[in-house]
Amino acid sequence: MENLYVIKRSGEKEKIDYDKIHKVLYWATAGLKNVSISDIEINAKIKIQDGISTEDIHNVLIHSCSDLISEKHPDYQYVASNLLNYFIRKKLFGDAKNLPHLKDFIKTNIDRGIYETEFISKYSEEEIDIINDFVKHDR
Repeated sequence: MENLYVIKRSGEKEKIDYDKIHKVLYWATAGLKNVSISDIEINAKIKIQDGISTEDIHNVLIHSCSDLISEKHPDYQYVASNLLNYFIRKKLFGDAKNLPHLKDFIKTNIDRGIYETEFISKYSEEEIDIINDFVKHDR
């Protein structure tokens, strides 16, 4: 098992780092009761094989948590949602922690043609700053 390799988003192949997986699970379970990182990892390891992508590992962890949801252990739903949120932020922004300011996000989406150019003129920079402060990226 210690000679497994993963394929990163960049396409680079590297030896699997179980410490990274553990750190993400530690973050995803913070403050939750009746959940076990060990149970999630044991359930997920069964599905991890050599050459798996890091995205697939993340999906395995989400499914592992979903499989553990029960009436007795409902908090696994929150672990799964935390992991899914992390996955989406990483996929959208390339980083799950250093997220763009709302102003930059709006400008990027205007440049991509997703938002109309008049969108930015409807709000002042101060208003966008205020709205940005309300955004809870971890939810």
